[in-house]
Parts: sequence; structure tokens; C-alpha cells
Amino acid sequence: MVLIVHHAPLTRFGLAQLIESSGRFAVCAETDHAPTARELFVEHQPQIVLLGLTLKEGDGIELIKDFRKLNIVAGTLVLSAREDGLTMQRAFRAGARGYLVAQDDVSEILTALNQISAGGLYASMTVLRRLLENLANGTIESVTSELKILSDRELQVFSLFGRGFGASRKKPQTGCYTRSGEICDYGRKSCPKAAVSSPTHFAFAETFLRILTPKAFAS
Repeated sequence: MVLIVHHAPLTRFGLAQLIESSGRFAVCAETDHAPTARELFVEHQPQIVLLGLTLKEGDGIELIKDFRKLNIVAGTLVLSAREDGLTMQRAFRAGARGYLVAQDDVSEILTALNQISAGGLYASMTVLRRLLENLANGTIESVTSELKILSDRELQVFSLFGRGFGASRKKPQTGCYTRSGEICDYGRKSCPKAAVSSPTHFAFAETFLRILTPKAFAS
């Protein structure tokens, strides 16, 4: 079940239609009111909360923290117009499992829901690009001391991206690279839109988010 918490009625309606038509998820309730969202969360115990950050009588970041305290298993997917790296990092540190921005393709919503329901993390390419830009500019601090929480496989994937493996270079043995849109042969799924939801994108997104916000995923 999915609980929709967003300030815009038309957005809530569109999200509900999209989710219900997927055949995999169902919408249990919706609201634009933060206190009501807490009550609905306790009542329905949703698997995922689809959350906007601007709400009536409350703040989305604080709601993420509250949801995590109430049920650590439930995942929160943020859908926001805020594209600044600081807000994104705050959301993940609060306990969000995914982040999408308004300009992302509608199909990414279902992709993110599937990824989060399977226990993973999700960030669109727009979100990853903004986080990387802020990290490069020094406006986001990388928690390098927490690298020890990553598995050898995650470190390997991150290392390959850092070294810029792509189509113009020989494919590494792990098969984990795609810089110009090719589908790699490692991961959970293959997708024609490799730049959006390829297995490599999933692996890189999860690894990058774990480095930036390790405490949020320690449990």
C-alpha cells in the first residue's frame, strides 16, 4: 500500500491514478496535511509513503523522521520541486529511501516504487547529477570515514564509475559500466532506458547515497 502526502490536489489525483493502474500497488489514503499524514500512517501502516516536502502545518523532512520512528520498515519516496543538493541530502539523512524531482519522467515513479519495495534506494539521474555537482563544489561533505559500511561489491562499482569506464574503454570483468546509455549485464534488471533505470544506475545510486548519508541506512 502507498500513502500519498502532497500539497497539490491535482498531483495527488494523478499519482493515485498512476499507482492504481500499475496493478502492483494500491493507494490506501492521501492528504496534504502533515498531522493527518501521521494519523493515516499509523492507521494504514503503508509499505511506502510518496511524500512532497511542502505541506500544511508541517515539514516534509520532519515527517520522514516521524515515519521512520513509527515503522522503520516502511519506505519514503520524496517527490519535490526542490532540486538543491542540501534538501536532497537532508531528506536522505532523515530516512528517505528515494528522491525524485518534478522534471523527472512519470515512469520513474513506478520504477522508484518497485526499487524501494524491494528494499533498495532510488535517486533519479537528475538527483544524482545535482548531488555530484554539489559534492564537487564542496557544498556537500562526503562522509568518507563511513566507507567501511560498504560491501566490497559496492566499493568496486563506485571505483569503476570514478575511473570513468564507458563505451570507449574495454569492458571490465564485472560488467558494471554505462556512461553513454548502454545496458550493462550486471544487476537486478535490464532496461532500454539505461540512463534512467539501468542496473548500473541502481548500483551507483545506492552506493553514492550510502556514502553521503550512511547513518540513515545503518539499520
